[in-house]
Amino acid sequence: MKEKKIFILTGPSGSGKSTALDTFEDAGFYCVDNMPVALLPIFLDRYADDNSDLPGFVFVMDLREREFLSTYPTIFEQLASTSYPFEIIFLEADEKTLLQRYSQTRRHHPLCRSGESLLNSVRAEKGLFESLKNEASLVINTSAYSV
Repeated sequence: MKEKKIFILTGPSGSGKSTALDTFEDAGFYCVDNMPVALLPIFLDRYADDNSDLPGFVFVMDLREREFLSTYPTIFEQLASTSYPFEIIFLEADEKTLLQRYSQTRRHHPLCRSGESLLNSVRAEKGLFESLKNEASLVINTSAYSV
C-alpha cells in the first residue's frame, strides 16, 4: 500500500474540488466525493490492497458532512500512524470568484440558511477551514482557473 497515493481534497464550497476530482479520476485514481471522514480508515482497510492497478485514491471531504471539522483531526492522526500516508490538497478561491461561481451554478452553499447572505456564508466557511488549510501539503488558489 505504501506506493499508492492517497489525497484528501478539501476547501471551501465553490473552490473547484469537483473539477479536480474529475481530473484525478481521468488519471486513473479511485475517487469518492463527500466521503464521511470516519469511514476513511474502514474504506482503506477494506479496499486499498484490492486495487493494485490503481495509482491511488482521492477523497473529497468538506462541510457537507456536518461532523467533518470536529472529526478529521482524530482520523487523520490515526491514518498518519498507519501504513496509509496521505496528503491534504486544499483548494481555495477569492470571495469574488466564489460568489461568481455560485451565481453561475445556482447551488446552495452548505452554510447558507434562510435569511443568511451568501457572502456571510462564504466568509464563515473560510474561517472554519483556516486550521485545516494550515495542515495542507499543498494550497492551490483556483481563482484564475476555469473548468
